[in-house]
Amino acid sequence: MPSRRPAVSLEQLRPAELDPFRLARLEAEEAVLVADLRAARARAAAVAVFAGVGRAERADRAEAHLSRELDRTLDQLTRIRALRRRPSGSTS
Repeated sequence: MPSRRPAVSLEQLRPAELDPFRLARLEAEEAVLVADLRAARARAAAVAVFAGVGRAERADRAEAHLSRELDRTLDQLTRIRALRRRPSGSTS
């Protein structure tokens, strides 16, 4: 969206130039600019939220993978400990 700037800022006007109609027009122009800025911020926030969804899904998958790997490793450790506790002459 192209940037819109007010034709004249209030700081550039001398008090004699601040007639009510011109001031109202400048205030309306300012209101449009503020609305555009708020809309742009809302769009940027929405993009950030939806971009984060993909990251969250990847993090969930990675967490699930690591959880499975930890479970598998703990099962292996349990089996190894059981083998070590078994008497050396035992066949079962």
